[in-house]
Amino acid sequence: YVDAQLVKVENQLTLIANKEEAYAAAISKGDKLFSLKSWTEAKAAYQEALTAKPEDTYATDQLSAVNSKLDELARLAEEKRQQEIAAQKALDEKYSTLIASADAAFEAENWEIPKSGYSAAVELKTEESYPRERLDLVNEKIAESERLAEEARRAAELAAKNAEQYDALLSQ
Repeated sequence: YVDAQLVKVENQLTLIANKEEAYAAAISKGDKLFSLKSWTEAKAAYQEALTAKPEDTYATDQLSAVNSKLDELARLAEEKRQQEIAAQKALDEKYSTLIASADAAFEAENWEIPKSGYSAAVELKTEESYPRERLDLVNEKIAESERLAEEARRAAELAAKNAEQYDALLSQ
């Protein structure tokens, strides 16, 4: 009977020693990960330590500290996401305003205004094809207007020259 009790006590001591070893390894790992700011991994290590010693205050406190860090990171990430959403919304509104203004000026055939608006829209959203296509069309319209203006100027010069020749012929 004494031998059986000794074996039982030895088994209990081995179990306690194994739990102590597992606890110490988990705490050591958790502390190292904590110092490296590897919060998720540190959390897992402290939870492992609490599995070995459920009532341990150090592991509980460290786990609480890690959870605070993770909560703070989540809060900061959400703030950043909200800022990015607000910035994207502002960009989209500015883009829409530029396009609407440029489209209205395009319909009025006031070519310099839509050229400016579409150029600004291309700078805001380089991946969008609509303002680039409209800008190409505006440039074609400007080139056509310049060509027609040059033709009109030449025609006016020719008409003035012809009028001079006509007047010269009449005065002879």
